Amino acid sequence: ERWVQCDVSAERQASLTRLCSGRAILSKSQIEINYARNNTTETKQNDSENNTPNNNNKSRPPMNIAEIEGIKYRMVWSCLLLVEMVSMNISCAAHFQTLATTAVSKATELLRIFNSRTSQLVLGAGAIHSSAKLKSINAKHLALVTQSLGLVIRILPHVRAALMAQLPPKQHTLLTELDKVKKDFGEHNEMVLSKFVSIIGGIVEHGLVPRIAKTDFDARAKNLPLPPPPPLKQDEATPPPPVQCCAFLDGIVTNIRKMHQILANLLPADHLQDVFVRIFVYIDQKVPSLFIAADAESSQLSLSNPGSVLESSGGGSGSKTNSMSSSQHGGGSMSSSQHGNRYKLSNSQHGGRNLSGSQHGKKLSTSQHGLAALDKITGSRHGVNANAPKFKMPQTDEGKKRMIVEMSALCYNLNQFEGVTVHSFTCIEVLERELGLQRDKKKEQVECNSNGGISADDVTKSNTVDTPTTSLPEEVEKDGKDDEKNTIDEKSKNSDQSSNVKKE
Repeated sequence: ERWVQCDVSAERQASLTRLCSGRAILSKSQIEINYARNNTTETKQNDSENNTPNNNNKSRPPMNIAEIEGIKYRMVWSCLLLVEMVSMNISCAAHFQTLATTAVSKATELLRIFNSRTSQLVLGAGAIHSSAKLKSINAKHLALVTQSLGLVIRILPHVRAALMAQLPPKQHTLLTELDKVKKDFGEHNEMVLSKFVSIIGGIVEHGLVPRIAKTDFDARAKNLPLPPPPPLKQDEATPPPPVQCCAFLDGIVTNIRKMHQILANLLPADHLQDVFVRIFVYIDQKVPSLFIAADAESSQLSLSNPGSVLESSGGGSGSKTNSMSSSQHGGGSMSSSQHGNRYKLSNSQHGGRNLSGSQHGKKLSTSQHGLAALDKITGSRHGVNANAPKFKMPQTDEGKKRMIVEMSALCYNLNQFEGVTVHSFTCIEVLERELGLQRDKKKEQVECNSNGGISADDVTKSNTVDTPTTSLPEEVEKDGKDDEKNTIDEKSKNSDQSSNVKKE
């Protein structure tokens, strides 16, 4: 199986329709007629395919798609062969009652073999090393696999009903194995759908993450104009102005768009929405965490290597030589050339000693600045290049706004894909909390209200409930206090009377 789409003939579509309508069993004469017709049509198709040159492949008519209960499925050849073999087992159980139990076990075994081999060849990438010799397992292969699994899941209740009609009531417990097979197919289909998310995750976490280090939102805010943030909903009347996003965010949109172009032609609407809801949830959670982790990593590296920046020492940017002594006796020095590109380690005047020894045979102590310079020459001790750019969260208000606007543009562009439900992203709120922009947001609301003729005091007053004014509020309060005193006096009198009754 090369996991390519195949054409569904009219006879195979008719057999699927009969199976799903409860008429899967044919008479002996009908089986012979259909068998002869299938052989003649298949030989004609093979002859026509062999005679047509490869240049005319693009001019072929579109392939027929299997349709079950109003849902269309794009099939591979092995899945069609599986459905045909299961139908043969059903007809065998109908025509030979003594073989009904054997037909149930054989049909269950066929379904399990198809499920396990499909998982090994596609999810386990076994098709790369098999006779199919695929170069890679891509999203198109996964889409055809989930379509094939969906068709089998759809027809399994009808297969179960057809086999149950051929079994005596005492042997209906054998059909529980078909229920387990259906559960296995559902779990396999779930793994294939989640594989689309892992493909996007691998691209984001391995191919696009290095672009974060080269992103400086403060510098982008100075060089690029700041458009208003685009709306997150798709049903806006006027589209927002285009926003030039950074390379990291632009790469995310580009790769997800490519996957959408592939899956939109292969998956049905409900499966397409399911896949992209999973992808959007992953992007919503992962992108802010990547920015935060990159900022934390850069700050940690700066703390662990306090002397990694050599340009500030000596008042020059590499044009002067910088030397660091290991001990008072000068066991070893580190000097840079005039151009600041080459470094060499020179021993002391006494010679014969490296950085690990001194003139008198004592162990030399190297300063932190010397270790930082060594890390800069040979690479960091943790495998990170000290000269590589490091990402930092924006510090200026313009840089923070620029970051939020570009994230809003990312969310808006993802919600523009056709056939995909609009997702409510929360990554913008996470970054706003991280950047400390929520308080500024409240201030902006108060300022907007003040510009409209409403002050901040009016805003707070408007939030309180207006109480009706009275002409004599002090007298009312006095009357209330007098009523409380009267009630207290009455309670004390009643208590005194009760005590006197007890005494008598």
